[in-house]
Amino acid sequence: LEFRRVLFRSRSFVSGDPGAILVVEAKAADREAVAAMLRTIEDQLRGAGLGYAFPVLVGGEGEKVWELRRAGQGLVNNLPGNAKPREIVEDTAVAVADLPAASATTLRLHLDGVSDPLQGVSLPAGLEAIPPSQWASLLGAGAAELATDAPAPPNTGTGPNGQPILASPSLVPWTGTVAAAAGAVLALRVRGAVAGTLELVSSNGKAEGVLPLQLLLVLEPGATLELLEVHRAGGASLTAVTADVRLGSGANLRHGLIGQGHDDAVLLADLAIHQEPGSTYALTSAVSGWGLSRLEPRVLQTSGSATTRLRSLQRCDARQVADQHSLVRFEGADGVLDQLHKTIAAGAGRSVFNGAVQVPRPAQRTDAAQLSRSLLLSDR
Repeated sequence: LEFRRVLFRSRSFVSGDPGAILVVEAKAADREAVAAMLRTIEDQLRGAGLGYAFPVLVGGEGEKVWELRRAGQGLVNNLPGNAKPREIVEDTAVAVADLPAASATTLRLHLDGVSDPLQGVSLPAGLEAIPPSQWASLLGAGAAELATDAPAPPNTGTGPNGQPILASPSLVPWTGTVAAAAGAVLALRVRGAVAGTLELVSSNGKAEGVLPLQLLLVLEPGATLELLEVHRAGGASLTAVTADVRLGSGANLRHGLIGQGHDDAVLLADLAIHQEPGSTYALTSAVSGWGLSRLEPRVLQTSGSATTRLRSLQRCDARQVADQHSLVRFEGADGVLDQLHKTIAAGAGRSVFNGAVQVPRPAQRTDAAQLSRSLLLSDR
């Protein structure tokens, strides 16, 4: 009875019996500007012959949309038959090439694997460069603790589009020596709450070659940072990203990773994350267009009592290969993991998700949830 009341109340904005509902959220400085935006959207949809009703919900009324979605999702998933709705992309997507200029609160650094991205840059309060003299004691140590015991595979063969198949970084932890010599290390320490977003952008363009990038990030206890990585490639190339991230007690890192590639390009991203008690690490990644992409987030909760949130979306088409191999290890009690992986595969694209969760005996009261969803757009 209560469910019916919720359903009746939340669907009050629905007109007729639509086959689908498109929800558009508009925000602006004042209500008049929002109304103008909505009128423009409605005019364009009507002009294209799309839709027959265009209700507007203002303020708290918008909660009806999400209330209806929550009430109906479980219901439609329990309908008989194999055809099920799938919640794949629920946020606005913007082509990487169309990203606007960095805002006043964003620090955008361009990484080319050779030059110093901090040269001539004034870092905001809370961010400071780690001197090279400290790299040796920090680089690679985290990756080594999370590495598997298996021997590294040989660097032989090519992928479906002729791209090279390389040894996984998780099996060959970086020592920092090679990266430092190539000038590819970006080492930063975070203290307190950093205002705005740190944005790291790399692009191989249409040039051939290897772009090695390494990030060393140390968040002191209680530090907060929002980090966005954007990696692009337009031709036959290899982008190899290795991140070594340490979160002190109570630290909070929101980490975004966007990868937009090319059929002949390879993306290897290896992330070694160390979390102290009370810290929170949230990773959201979206990867598409690479001939071969492999994302390896590996998280160690050193003493438990930390929170890890992993969200990933991979899209592969033609003969592209998109893989994700994750590892989360709890070394103490009361750790939390919330992981959701989604894949869209079309053509002869292939994708593999391998999510390992290690909970040894000392990790009592661990709360770990993991879910993988795939949408197949081809019978191949």
